[in-house]
Amino acid sequence: MVARGTYLDVDGIAQPGPAPRFSRTKPAPPTSPQEADPAQAADTLAEWLVSDEVAALRASGLSS
Repeated sequence: MVARGTYLDVDGIAQPGPAPRFSRTKPAPPTSPQEADPAQAADTLAEWLVSDEVAALRASGLSS
């Protein structure tokens, strides 16, 4: 299964390879998740929630 690319090693952890696998198309291998950026998280929350909900999360300490 390793030779067929069914499982790939990503930072020492076996991960399923991309599917489907076509003979001419080589998909990019999976990568490790990136560290969360608090500024980006605040922007994302602002896009998904109303301002009162974002303020409540900040007040509770769950968001910066």
